[in-house]
Amino acid sequence: MTVRVSVLRVGILCLLAMSASASAQYRSSPSSPDSYPSPGSYPSPGSPDGNEGEGEAVPPRNVTCKDTDGKRPGCTSTCPDRCPQQCIVLCPDCKTFCHDEVKPAKPVPPPAMFVFGDGALDVGNNAYLPKVETEEGYPPQVSQSSSGRFSNGANLADTVATSIGFQQSPPAYMSLNGGLNMWGANYASAGSGIKISTNGERSISLPKQLEHFKATRSQMEAKLGGDAKVRELLSKSFFLLGTGGQDLDPRWNVESGYPRSQTELQELITLYGEAISSLYDMGARKMAIVNVGLIGCKPQPYNYNYVCDKSLNENATAFDAALKPVMASLSSKKQGLSYSIGDFYGFTTAVFAHPANYGLVNTKDSCSQWGYPDWTYCYNPDGYWFWDPEFMTDRAAKLTAAAFYYGPPQFTFPVTFKALLEKK
Repeated sequence: MTVRVSVLRVGILCLLAMSASASAQYRSSPSSPDSYPSPGSYPSPGSPDGNEGEGEAVPPRNVTCKDTDGKRPGCTSTCPDRCPQQCIVLCPDCKTFCHDEVKPAKPVPPPAMFVFGDGALDVGNNAYLPKVETEEGYPPQVSQSSSGRFSNGANLADTVATSIGFQQSPPAYMSLNGGLNMWGANYASAGSGIKISTNGERSISLPKQLEHFKATRSQMEAKLGGDAKVRELLSKSFFLLGTGGQDLDPRWNVESGYPRSQTELQELITLYGEAISSLYDMGARKMAIVNVGLIGCKPQPYNYNYVCDKSLNENATAFDAALKPVMASLSSKKQGLSYSIGDFYGFTTAVFAHPANYGLVNTKDSCSQWGYPDWTYCYNPDGYWFWDPEFMTDRAAKLTAAAFYYGPPQFTFPVTFKALLEKK
């Protein structure tokens, strides 16, 4: 059974059931429910491909339905057992459905989308860079995937793009070979950071990505016939940014160092604020920013043992905490600037605490591992969070995009990506 839900024009609300705690869970993403396997296809927690002791389910929660006009009484129901922590409730009879039983109305996409950041958002730019692996042990910065993505399918740039109404993610800037794509481009580069020196300049740094966008803007101005028309288009466009993790990790900063003090961390945040201001000056008005996640909790390259480095996670939390006031200050000073911060740190913390409630069985191991003579892969990547020691699976990217687009609200600040998209 599939239910199609459109925007309700009467006073009845269709509410997404959300957990009141930071551990609100999803069993499937609303962004493309047809692409998911059924939950029964995943190995159970504690199986060879699961994590012993992880994945304990929590009881189904109650959800409510309200009449915003106050003409009918509200009602309460319970999420289905298959999706106990997130479901959709339809009024007035309070029937509940899992997300993979519902097709939400597709949003109208903005005129264009522009993406900046690191490997979580790179859709192929690094495939056009020289392959470099140094004696210090830097991992190659070119994806093994034919699409150029560090994923078994879609990455976060793709899943956010489809969430906001696009059929697909904007193309990698480097793939355009000097050409122009009027509905957007992706400038993200794996291994890159806010600083030019991060990763020994082996990637396309954020400052260089901004130079590429400036070139794109000049092409748009020539095509549209003036600065005013470009600004009008860009003011309605969606700008997605996600970077900073590489700057905070000593593995990527052997030569130039990484923030070891509050002063150095503030300098990094200042550089990020200046980059965002530069985008604003060029016409950007709607900015969706993904903060730094659990960079200290990953399978380690080459030995694939899962560890959590407390100091790296402390770097990430300090960076994320400093990002909020920077964005609040910019939005108060720059007329028309709207933003949403996707709390990747908070969301991954919630997922790792209760993976089974997200349809995952393994949040510690990498699905793909390097072995002789070639890579080996797990048989059920949709049950894994990590595709490789650094990046997410297709499934994890869909879950993350759904959390940022639809909520629950504790994973975005000050508004969801959906609310940002709908701002006039």
